[in-house]
Amino acid sequence: MSDFNPYAPPEAEVGGRARTTKKSKKNKSASGAIAAAIERLNEHLADRDAVDIDRKEVGGKLRTPTIVFVGLAVVFIGIAVFAATNMRRRSEEGLVVAAGILAVVFTLLAITLVVVDVRMLPRDKPAPPEATLKYFFKAIALGRFGYAWATLCPTAREQRVDVPALGPIPITPGSFELRRTEDLKLYTQAFARPGNGQMRTMQVKRTTLISEDGDVAVVEVTAMFQSWPQWAQILSVVAFVVIRLLGIILFLVLFFTLRKTHEVVFRKTLIRGSNGVWYVYSGDLLEGAPQES
Repeated sequence: MSDFNPYAPPEAEVGGRARTTKKSKKNKSASGAIAAAIERLNEHLADRDAVDIDRKEVGGKLRTPTIVFVGLAVVFIGIAVFAATNMRRRSEEGLVVAAGILAVVFTLLAITLVVVDVRMLPRDKPAPPEATLKYFFKAIALGRFGYAWATLCPTAREQRVDVPALGPIPITPGSFELRRTEDLKLYTQAFARPGNGQMRTMQVKRTTLISEDGDVAVVEVTAMFQSWPQWAQILSVVAFVVIRLLGIILFLVLFFTLRKTHEVVFRKTLIRGSNGVWYVYSGDLLEGAPQES
């Protein structure tokens, strides 16, 4: 019989398979902590005001930037059509072409953003734990901090978490409580998103369900972190504005020269509330992963 304990604190190895701790007194304590977290979660879900706050934080299906780009697409499509149907002189062809190009660009961007937003899992309907965790990380990558914050269980929001060390990835050391959406934003900007002079990304490559026991699930995550200096990004944008091809070449050279990457494999615990929806048990994004300096 396997000695795997789904209530045990997860451990992981960077660049390798995660390990499972054996049963111990510490694991029994963790089991009690998870039981207490589930109880707190159900109390939270029974509070209509608390649920309304969560729903407000999750926000609508479409983000504000998406709505803005949809509006721009509509405007430039209108301009392009108007310019094409009212062109009287050959000298106006340049305006028609420019309006058409901008209409195509903004339309493609709008479609992409709408597809990304529509595919986000609704937080008021049950979904598999591995899918819940995948979209939790996706929300952080997209800057939907309200959605991600509302996916944390109440005890995770009260937890103080430290910025993890990520090998060569530049981080901003510190610790944060996650009582507000803004706190989660500041925490992730220290190592997983752009901030403090660094461009950073976090891409979750895989989420795999390891175990599900009642209202507790353990999911293994493989994530890739990367970073490059913000000054290189700014310089490339300026070069692109001045000389298009030069900007593209400069960006590619600087990006692949200065970029740092780091892959982490770790496990995260999720708990299920009385509404059938899964919540992230720990506010520590890399929950249990070993720290690398």
